[in-house]
This record gives sequence, C-alpha cells and structure tokens, in this order.
Amino acid sequence: MVSAPSDLPLFIDPAQVESFLDDENTVFVDLCKPEVHAQIHLPRALPLDYARFVAGVRPAVGLLPPLQHLNRLVSGLGIH
Repeated sequence: MVSAPSDLPLFIDPAQVESFLDDENTVFVDLCKPEVHAQIHLPRALPLDYARFVAGVRPAVGLLPPLQHLNRLVSGLGIH
C-alpha cells in the first residue's frame, strides 16, 4: 500500500516525469493499451485500462467517473 505525501502532486505532466523516476514513493499509472504496456512502460508503472478511468456516459464519454469510482480504482492498484 502506498500513501502519497501531501506535498507531492497527484498528477504530473510528461516534462516532470524524469524528476520522479528515482523516487520510490512515486507511483506511475499507465493508461496505455495492455499490449503497449507489455512492450514498454516506465519503471514500476501500474497498468490501468483507460476505459475504466473514464465515465463513458454520453454525451461526454471522456469525463472522469465519480470520485467513489476513482477511489476504488486507485485502491485496487494498492495506492491509498
């Protein structure tokens, strides 16, 4: 189980990734297709199917799901 210190951002942009690669407390979640993740991914990156990360509700199918759903997803990855 991993806990995020409150001074770390929950999300980072690609330009910031390198500065976090050696930090054992940083968890990367990989939203790539499983076959892409199997070929290449960041060290320690946890795969998560993108379709599980979005609400999928029309007319805006790409929106984030409710917070409760996101909490279950993250907990299922062992991140708390």
